[in-house]
Amino acid sequence: MNKSHLFLRNEQGTSLYFDRTRGRDDSEENKNEIEKNYRYQKDKLYESYVEFERSRSLRHERRSSRIAGLSHYDLISIDFLKMVGDQLAREIERKYGLAAVNFSNFNQTVLFAITEEERFEQNFKRQIEAYYAEQENIVPDECKTITTIHQFEYLDSKEIRNGMSSSYYSKDMVVQLIDDNLLIQKTYADIKNRMFEFLSSRQIEIKELTSRLFQIDSIDEKTLDELLDNYDIIQQVQGLRHLLIRPDESGNPQLCDGLCLSLVPNAPTIGIIDTGIEAVSSLRPILADDGIDIVSPAAPNPYHVEVDHGTTVASLASFGDDFFNNPNSNLTADAKVFSIKVQAMEEGQTNLSGIQTAIRKAYMDYGIRIFNLSMTAGCKNYNSDISAYAYVLDKLAYELDILVFISAGNLDKQDIEQIELERRGPNTDGFIQDFLKYPHHFYDPFIKIEDSPVHVCECTNISEPAESMNNITVGALADNLRDGNDYTDLSLGKEYPAYYSRKYYVDYNQQINNTGFKKNQKNSHLFKPDIVMPGGDLLNSNSKMQVLGLNNGCLAYVFGSGTSYAAPLAANIAAKIVRIYPGLRMQTVKALIINSANELDNRYLLPLIDTLKAKDNPDYPSVDKKEKTKLSLKYSSDLLGHYLSGYGKPDIKKCLYSDDKRVTFIVEGMIQFDSYKVINLNIPVYLYDHPNKQKALIINATLCYRFDPIFGNSMSYLPIHISFNMGNSMNHNDVKANAEEYSRMRAKDDNDRMAIKSKMSSWSDDFFPANTKLFSNVQKMRMSLVAENLRHIDGQMAIIFRCTGRDTATLSSQLNVAHPFSFVFTIEEVPSEELAEESLYDEISLDNSVESIANLETELTLNAEG
Repeated sequence: MNKSHLFLRNEQGTSLYFDRTRGRDDSEENKNEIEKNYRYQKDKLYESYVEFERSRSLRHERRSSRIAGLSHYDLISIDFLKMVGDQLAREIERKYGLAAVNFSNFNQTVLFAITEEERFEQNFKRQIEAYYAEQENIVPDECKTITTIHQFEYLDSKEIRNGMSSSYYSKDMVVQLIDDNLLIQKTYADIKNRMFEFLSSRQIEIKELTSRLFQIDSIDEKTLDELLDNYDIIQQVQGLRHLLIRPDESGNPQLCDGLCLSLVPNAPTIGIIDTGIEAVSSLRPILADDGIDIVSPAAPNPYHVEVDHGTTVASLASFGDDFFNNPNSNLTADAKVFSIKVQAMEEGQTNLSGIQTAIRKAYMDYGIRIFNLSMTAGCKNYNSDISAYAYVLDKLAYELDILVFISAGNLDKQDIEQIELERRGPNTDGFIQDFLKYPHHFYDPFIKIEDSPVHVCECTNISEPAESMNNITVGALADNLRDGNDYTDLSLGKEYPAYYSRKYYVDYNQQINNTGFKKNQKNSHLFKPDIVMPGGDLLNSNSKMQVLGLNNGCLAYVFGSGTSYAAPLAANIAAKIVRIYPGLRMQTVKALIINSANELDNRYLLPLIDTLKAKDNPDYPSVDKKEKTKLSLKYSSDLLGHYLSGYGKPDIKKCLYSDDKRVTFIVEGMIQFDSYKVINLNIPVYLYDHPNKQKALIINATLCYRFDPIFGNSMSYLPIHISFNMGNSMNHNDVKANAEEYSRMRAKDDNDRMAIKSKMSSWSDDFFPANTKLFSNVQKMRMSLVAENLRHIDGQMAIIFRCTGRDTATLSSQLNVAHPFSFVFTIEEVPSEELAEESLYDEISLDNSVESIANLETELTLNAEG
């Protein structure tokens, strides 16, 4: 019988003690981190110095004499051989008169404004000259800081424009400003005001996205040159990202005759950010009364379309799996759809300001909290920074408590057709043919563009803004959800990621500024997509999904595939959850979906992993244990599997309901910075008699939290770390004492006392070292227990949370507050004849303080029958 999920209301204990060192230091890793190839470095730095002087002189000449009284800064971008933290940044500021105004490349590239010209000339430039003049392996004492630099360059107008193609000029663009460092704050404000006056005088509208980002439309190239040549707080301009929707549809459309739709009671509304939705009569029951059209704001028509992409997406978001599971023409819709028309045709640009405004309006005026975005732009380069698009969506999710379902993006069908021609070509080398086969095409850093002009693995990276961390990214399975048709074409099977689906873009095997990633920077829990849903396969029409589209303005069945279809199927699950549990935070909805997901079997990746190991070391597999371990750390089917499919495919029933043998608890909490929090959970004593000696209970637990992102700082974009663990309640029924002990003790001190099993579990995410580690705001753990474990803890376990983050003065006011988090904990009893009559749901509810989230049993019954 379906039962409501439960809020866990047990007493919480807090400790404000936090040891950031964990009894460890990272000095060993920092030793010898810079190779002593000083002659090469000296030559490279001197080349940078010469080019810097040339570029600075040219920029000064280009400044307009007609703009009187305008303050100026020279900006220098420095690539470091190590990550730049607050301490090194302050040292550089003090020594060289440089103020840090942007951090990128995992904080190994820093943009500085020259604030003290005299110190810069006397120290920085003089030390570069002194370092270059010395013999090969001699480093003057005063030049130690210089040895941390790989190269540097002057930020001129050409570099500011490097986000724009030289062959394509966009009149609409996003402008990114440098940070208003305290050392330049006063003049920064003056320059910004003067810049806005300049743009206004040219009748150019300014659309502020955030304090450091604004969009301008219809600027001519001459005005752009004048803007970039004179206003020195501009870091980068980028033409609005070009969107191309090329629906992968084929076959003869079949008109939908007699389609009958019904909307479930209390259905929520999903905002569909797309090409609009066609208001055909059969879809009217699911269409919201209003909509938003940013394509034609003067004469808005969000429910009329030129292409049917948005209509297809809307139907999948509304009907979800019922569209595929229902054999007749009577469909039940779980959600209404609200059209947010952001593009009219198959090609267009991302109107970032318009999208931001539309989402705010949809939330503020219509109460919409679930959105679907199946329109992404390009693929991300390996290890590139978070895009402005993703940042805007993260900011909205943080401020409004909304959730945007974002498609991971697709390899273009025409590109795949070219790949297939090359793979089957008689003159194609065998190793290239192997690379172009599934799943090898996803990742092989040894294949370069000169080896394979039609494809390199970077092309399979997720598209912007799918890297958004506060929202949820959806990849595609090859499954087409067609009864009796398990056919796939390019993919190995319907249970695997589709050939066209995209993977996470951070690659720890790549170098940054000629140096490799350090162990203390990596995070194996950080990846996208979050989940996968069916999307169909390519290229044969039998492998595709049958979906609703348009044919001459009429609703029709068409065949297609893509992550564009997977994302709205996931959004539909969120609508189902919100309908039953309307008061939940959206991060809780995200956690419920991820917690229910079943990970894919990643053995299909093992041949690819063996190929990569052999390419890295030709002696593989005949290598020693140490080398095998090294190769396994670089190439892992588990990590690549997460990069492709995230936490797997959600189980809809587990998202929505508990039952007698499976109970889902929810904790929507707050946690103070640099603190621990503990909640005890009592386990029913009848489970002491569970006969299964291998697995009596299965626990799945997921933590999600939203955060206020820091734009322009790679490592501190997510500045907050919250993680969890499960252990023994060392002080029975005393959560305060438990919190104090867990904040001070380490497993090595008293493992048997702390652990539920033979060994204390690792935390869901590692924070150490707090100023160099990448954090993840989505974490999941799985644990199986037997009766012996339950007796060891005397039937009471402790769920421990901790919170810390970047220890920087500039972020202190933002971090030193209480932070919200959502925690979903599912405990499932393995079936046994001996305990078949027992109800885990009833017993655990009696043993703990709980609250049923959905109190209307009839509502649950109706939903189950529907």
